[in-house]
Amino acid sequence: MSFTEVFYNLNQLNFHQNISIGGDELKKENIVLTNSKYYESNCNAYYTVLQHPSNKNIIYMYYRSSACASNIELITGRTCLAISHDGGITFSKPDLNFKSVCQEKTNILFDGYGINHNFSAFYDPINQDFKGVGGTHLDSSTSQLIGETTKYKSIYTNKESNDRNIEFEIIPGKIKTEKKINGLFLLNSSDGIKWNIDPDIIPFIDGTSHSQIDRVWGYSKFDGGISVFYHPMLKRYFLYCRSNTACNARNIQMSTSLDLKKWDSLRLVNITPKPIVISDLNKRGHNDNYYYGNIIPYPNSKYFIGFPPYYNWRCWKNGIYLMMSRDGYSWKRIKQLIKGFFFNERNSIHSVNGMIESSDNTQFYIYMHENFWGSHKNEENEENDLQVCRYSIRRDGFTSLKSLDGEFAVKIDNLKHLYLNYRTLSSDGSIKVELRRFESNLVISGYSYDDCLVLTGDQIKHKVTWSSNLEELSAFEEKDILVYVKLIKAEVFSLTIDY
Repeated sequence: MSFTEVFYNLNQLNFHQNISIGGDELKKENIVLTNSKYYESNCNAYYTVLQHPSNKNIIYMYYRSSACASNIELITGRTCLAISHDGGITFSKPDLNFKSVCQEKTNILFDGYGINHNFSAFYDPINQDFKGVGGTHLDSSTSQLIGETTKYKSIYTNKESNDRNIEFEIIPGKIKTEKKINGLFLLNSSDGIKWNIDPDIIPFIDGTSHSQIDRVWGYSKFDGGISVFYHPMLKRYFLYCRSNTACNARNIQMSTSLDLKKWDSLRLVNITPKPIVISDLNKRGHNDNYYYGNIIPYPNSKYFIGFPPYYNWRCWKNGIYLMMSRDGYSWKRIKQLIKGFFFNERNSIHSVNGMIESSDNTQFYIYMHENFWGSHKNEENEENDLQVCRYSIRRDGFTSLKSLDGEFAVKIDNLKHLYLNYRTLSSDGSIKVELRRFESNLVISGYSYDDCLVLTGDQIKHKVTWSSNLEELSAFEEKDILVYVKLIKAEVFSLTIDY
């Protein structure tokens, strides 16, 4: 077994001297998807990429297609599928069995449901199948617009808004609906392509949940992207969705579950720096907007990583940002990955939920859908089509520990092998590693800096060795070991520990 230790905050370290946080740059590679169907437009949204668990070259991309910006299209639209057979470098739209009104074959998985608004899928290693989550919770006027026929309504008072007299007539969460528009729904699939929507299914979380947090509507509409997954090291399911914390202020709320049946109360995630939220409508441009989370478990690690579209008018900040977390609740916003610009009071670029590991394990791929809402114009002032682009970065390259002449230490448990993902910054750069006992901070005999074979060059996964030539390090009696790393004109992206 192994796990990867990545570094995004100096507070993670037991010791550091002359160390700073660095990282690699994203590289824009190629356009992988454009609007090519009559039922698609620049309102397509909430894309998710999912790597097949048994074949890393097969990638599924799920997305909502909307033919126009009408309420019906944006709410229900249709869930579509694109597939890559080359590890996420190119995608095509398969002909599926779903027939359109024109009786043409399409890449539509299903349509006509609220589930389509923000459908997102993941592989469930516990049940060894694919799971999908999507849904909205609508008021009665909107639900009638899309043809929901149920007569059961309830009055829900907006208790969080400044105007406490606002009331909504909405469909209760725990009843069956035809259009599935009263909460978030959980779907199952054996292959990620054929999805069965049980007509009797009811939401597993609805917008009137006592724990939901929404200070605009008073109940959660789930009007944004969904992130849901199983974290193998923490052995829990995690769900992230939008919370409207004020007018033009969006944040992220979360819940967890052990079994996909019983979910914890929704709560706002804790982001550093603390999001700016001002209720005064005249100052709404001051507010921070995390449009949705786009959060996933970091590969082979206990950490979490997120790529939220974020903007703040007042500070003129807009783009895709990097966030990381140790527990999924407390997050640090680290840096801007891609710069965007404002269009119709929103951001022009959105991130695709998920991250792909290259087939040779040397790179990560993330994807962006650009020209959202037709934000980029051509020379004739016409809207350009929305496009999904692939970006690459070296594996574990989002952050690093960097120094011209420094040292850091991190505590780990017993280990058999230790690997470094590193890069020296010049021809005379070098890295050495030393092992010490945690309690005494004394060097373990045979594993000092002097015994370490020096590391140079640029390596994604290099095995650290000492002149003692001991293959196994598991003979140490101590369960806690301090790994000291000395950097001379070098940076370390990650440590991978076999144990």
